[in-house]
Amino acid sequence: MLLPPRFEPLRWLRGPHGQTGFGTLLRRGPRLALRRERWDLSDGDFLDVERLDGSPDAPLLIVLHGLEGSASSHYVRGLLARARDRGWRGMALNFRSCSGEANRLLRSYHSGETGDLGEAVRRARSESPRAPLLLAGCSLGGNVVVKWLGEQGDAASVQAAVGLSVPFDLKLCAHALDARDAMAFVYRTRFLRTLKRKALEKADRFPQLDPSRVGAARTLFEFDEAVTAPVHGFSGAEDY
Repeated sequence: MLLPPRFEPLRWLRGPHGQTGFGTLLRRGPRLALRRERWDLSDGDFLDVERLDGSPDAPLLIVLHGLEGSASSHYVRGLLARARDRGWRGMALNFRSCSGEANRLLRSYHSGETGDLGEAVRRARSESPRAPLLLAGCSLGGNVVVKWLGEQGDAASVQAAVGLSVPFDLKLCAHALDARDAMAFVYRTRFLRTLKRKALEKADRFPQLDPSRVGAARTLFEFDEAVTAPVHGFSGAEDY
């Protein structure tokens, strides 16, 4: 079996925080000719998808972004650019509430929600039954990819899939982001800023959400306890 080459970071960018910050703040995503497409879903909601067009018989790469990312995230655009260079087509999903417009329903997305990926695969298969179908999920999106693969088993109608920087142990990762150190605070604050803003906007439309609990959340665990778990049918953050 041919093993992939060992990852060797740049000499001046060896630490994980430096690599994360460099990619987020200084690395610009490539320019791509993408076409936005809106799918109305059977539950009354919608998904916004960015399409990289090409030959109907060319391989199609479906890309899923991470927590509070989007199809415009630099790492998503980078993957789509590599697909373009190979003559492939691309499809980048915006998870519900991540396309720049609030979704219609109370529910949103989370690490274990695979239904929208399943919808994307079904649509891709119906459009191009003979074209190779490939999946790439980043961080939270990687969780979604590998969970969907596990659910589908041998019936998964894809030729290849990869999960990048997947937080397999959600509890351990949440504890790391909720830790009392400076960098954990930076990451946590960045995520909570948009998560809480979107949840508070929804609280105006859905009385099931308690805006005081949302506003009081200072950790990802507290946010999951106040929003993610009750909205998506879990008994609490631990259950999620």
